[in-house]
Amino acid sequence: MDSDFRARESDSISENYQQSWCEELHALILEIKGEVDSVSEHSCSLRPHKIADFEDRYFRIIENGLNEIPIPADLDFPGKRGRKKQSKAKNLIDRCILFQREILSFMHNFSNPLFE
Repeated sequence: MDSDFRARESDSISENYQQSWCEELHALILEIKGEVDSVSEHSCSLRPHKIADFEDRYFRIIENGLNEIPIPADLDFPGKRGRKKQSKAKNLIDRCILFQREILSFMHNFSNPLFE
């Protein structure tokens, strides 16, 4: 997944589903990028306390997002089987949980090409 795609998807979910956590997550990623850019000439990663702070904020945003996503109505249609469809917002937050290590890896190792 490239960063432009994630940004577009996040913007779309913020606008179409009124999910403020997407905007907060996007702003946090940009803030981390700014911090990485400011220290990348003299370091190859952020300081541990900065990483811990950013990770804590990331997890709080995800937690708030899980609380913000509406629970889908239980629509039982005759003949409908299988798993119920999730919203795009829920799919995105699930990926943010599943791939959190990859999403945040660029602050641990500046050679990660997230924003190149």
